[in-house]
Formats: sequence, structure tokens, C-alpha cells
Amino acid sequence: MGPVLAPEARTVAPSPFPIAVVPVPGRGRGVVATRFIAKGERIERAPVIPLEPAELEAVRATRLARYYFEWGENEDMGAIVLGYGSLYNHSYEPCAE
Repeated sequence: MGPVLAPEARTVAPSPFPIAVVPVPGRGRGVVATRFIAKGERIERAPVIPLEPAELEAVRATRLARYYFEWGENEDMGAIVLGYGSLYNHSYEPCAE
């Protein structure tokens, strides 16, 4: 059985990656697969802007607080991921790595 795709994923402009940003009712936007993604396949290569611990308080006071990831060996830093990266589900148990 193939993947189940959101109808909106078929109407998004072509991307070099197997993903698209679509509206998610009650949640805002989300990133969905536009086709089957094989285990080990690269989904996207996204640059990262690392944030020092001292910068996190300022980031948390802005709308960027919803988009940054905890970062670093002790998760005491942060990172803003460019590309689609900051829209990915911020889960400690992700379905993709």
C-alpha cells in the first residue's frame, strides 16, 4: 500500500525534496510527504543557525519560540533550522531523523 498524502500536497509547487508544506486544520502548517520516503533516504538538507544559551531567552520572547529546536549535547543551546526544517514536528520521538 502506498502512502496516504494530503490532497493539498499534490497542488504545491514542485520541490527537489519529497515533502511539501500544507495547511493543517487547527494547527497551522505542517510538512507532509509527497511520495513514499525510503528508510535512509535524505528528506532535506537544511542549514542550521546555532543559538547560544544566552540568546534563547530573547528567542523565547518572540514568535520564533514555536520554531526553534533544543540543540547541543546537553540541549542547553538552540537552533533555528532553515528550509522546511523549522516546520517539522518538534518531537523527542520523531518518525524521521
